[in-house]
Amino acid sequence: MSKKLLSLLFFFILSTEIFSEEYICSYIFKDEISTQIFERKENMFIRKDENSKYKDDHILLRETEKVIYLLGETIGETQTMFTMIHKETLQYQYSWIRLGIEDMTEIDGKCVVVN
Repeated sequence: MSKKLLSLLFFFILSTEIFSEEYICSYIFKDEISTQIFERKENMFIRKDENSKYKDDHILLRETEKVIYLLGETIGETQTMFTMIHKETLQYQYSWIRLGIEDMTEIDGKCVVVN
């Protein structure tokens, strides 16, 4: 019995180490399709932008059963990027939030999840 339990525990630990979650999200901006990949790394996500070969860290602010909330890059002290991914509908939105500027840039798209 203890060998089975030990084997099961080892398999569980190994499988959690290998598990990786990626959200591949696409949107249309200025009549062009753009794709961003969000790869989970512990308590953050790495965003890779296929079109510009850009890569940055997104902090996992909060996660519920349905939604992932990410805080992305900041520019100076007045601009930041905020991303939401709905895990059931796979809808995706990111917004540039700017202090002192009413107009926010919002991008909506769809994702597929790869485990």
